[in-house]
Amino acid sequence: MSEGLSRFDLVQFIGFLGEKGLMNPNSAAGRKAAVTKLLSILGDEEAADVTKLDLEDITRRFINLKGGEFKPDSLRVYKSRTEASIRDLVAYRKNPLGFKPISDQRAPRQADAKQRSGPEETSERLEPAKTAPAVSIGDNIIPIPLRADLVVRIAGIPPDMSQSEAKKLANVIMAYAAVE
Repeated sequence: MSEGLSRFDLVQFIGFLGEKGLMNPNSAAGRKAAVTKLLSILGDEEAADVTKLDLEDITRRFINLKGGEFKPDSLRVYKSRTEASIRDLVAYRKNPLGFKPISDQRAPRQADAKQRSGPEETSERLEPAKTAPAVSIGDNIIPIPLRADLVVRIAGIPPDMSQSEAKKLANVIMAYAAVE
């Protein structure tokens, strides 16, 4: 068993990245959710050293056990985020002072690929996202009682939201769910 390389250590490390500003907190939360879900099928002994895991095999096992609950694209993202998180943990353990997290490598959308011109970028850093102009939705706040002692309020839901937009929002919320 390798010291500090367990599934628990990996999840703690990802939280550390978000807390210390080494990674965007939302990105860290997405990675944490992916790692927690994908590696949930492992026993404690098998998860004692994440650097020795065969992620192809684990993803295949996860699909066999829980694949019906997830879309293929989600599973691909879970595997990618888990792989990047493990590489980051190893890199951090080797050189904490020179550590820079790996950004998740996403395949460009078809529309983006068509608009591209010139040489491919090789930098691991991503350009800041371009934001759309703010839309005033008003005071549309939806209270959702989750538990007897907890009410979550969601604001900014547009009155003309499409089903695909609702699914996108639901997927973001699902990423924050703890594995039961």
